[in-house]
Amino acid sequence: MSNDVLGSRNVSQINTTIIDDSDKVLYMFTSTAQPYIKDTLDLLALPVGVSYRFRYDVKWLPVDLFENENKIKLKSLKDQKSILVHVRTLPKPKLHGKISYEIIEFIPMREAKILEASMVGDFVWVYFLLGDWIDYSLLSKESQQLYHNKIKDVMSNPLKTELVYTALLSKKPDLQTIQEDLSADYHNSKVVSNWSTLINFIGSKSEHKNSIFIKLLSIEDIRNNNKLKPVKLSGSIYGFSLESEKTYQIRILQRSLNSPSPSFNLKIITNSDDILPIKDTDIVQGKYDIFRFIISPTPLLKSRYTFLLIQPEDDYPKEYKIAHCFFNIKINIQKKYLAGLLGGLTAALALSGLGSTIADVSGVKLLSTVLPILGGFGSAVIAYLMPKR
Repeated sequence: MSNDVLGSRNVSQINTTIIDDSDKVLYMFTSTAQPYIKDTLDLLALPVGVSYRFRYDVKWLPVDLFENENKIKLKSLKDQKSILVHVRTLPKPKLHGKISYEIIEFIPMREAKILEASMVGDFVWVYFLLGDWIDYSLLSKESQQLYHNKIKDVMSNPLKTELVYTALLSKKPDLQTIQEDLSADYHNSKVVSNWSTLINFIGSKSEHKNSIFIKLLSIEDIRNNNKLKPVKLSGSIYGFSLESEKTYQIRILQRSLNSPSPSFNLKIITNSDDILPIKDTDIVQGKYDIFRFIISPTPLLKSRYTFLLIQPEDDYPKEYKIAHCFFNIKINIQKKYLAGLLGGLTAALALSGLGSTIADVSGVKLLSTVLPILGGFGSAVIAYLMPKR
């Protein structure tokens, strides 16, 4: 795994190697119970280097994550290494009025790092950075149960068989990972192959019979095919940095493992004042496909933060489950473009003001009339081309 941290003009590249040699990691569970099963679909759709969040009820968290037994104050979890685990469960009969869930299987999916964690009333809100994928590419169907056993071995009783907590600090397991790089075709092809193995494994479970799996493949500049990597935008905000007035293509991979497959539209939702969707919908109509969306950030006088959401349109069949891909976006101004316009405007204004002087020096009196007109016209054209926001 790489430990490179790269810099750029106004954003910094992300070190996506999350797990280090520390003794313990925070296991964060998302189960097959509703509505948490949809978190799994989101986590399978999003690339390394973007952020996501979980909400945990305090009563489902162990005491050792808090400063005291009353669970009044949460311990600092910032930068805590984590493993995201999809847990297959079965609800058990209520005991003393409390719901409990039997654990059928642990399915580790990927690494993560906590960015923020805070208590909001009787809930804990956890915001984390998505890391590398757990490697399923070399496992046969028979050996995939090994990962379940590796997670189970580091769980404390009774969490080996019953989901009594939704997060737990415990020993680091022996799991292989695959690093993702959205800007490199070779790395991404390895990740897609591993992703396909993983979603075939998860999709074979009865709980996912109506799941449709998607994954972001790339966001690329149409002019030069440069693929973007997620970056740190500001503070604990991670996402993609776009330049205004460029055009970008977004590619989404889709797999549906069960027939018949439904037909419905995926749609881009964003702030149209910031991003102009040129091709904002594509249709799901088969077991597998690659969708293409095209967007262009609008002209700006200063950088702005906005968002991009890819989700099904409201009328899609509700018996099916699919991810909702949310991305933080920063739009940067094109400095060369803006500098050219400002230079042209300055020249046009100067031409307007110097018409009489140039006419006197050259002896051509007509220039005292023509040059101010040309300068005024040039100023008006350039002012029209200038970004309005």
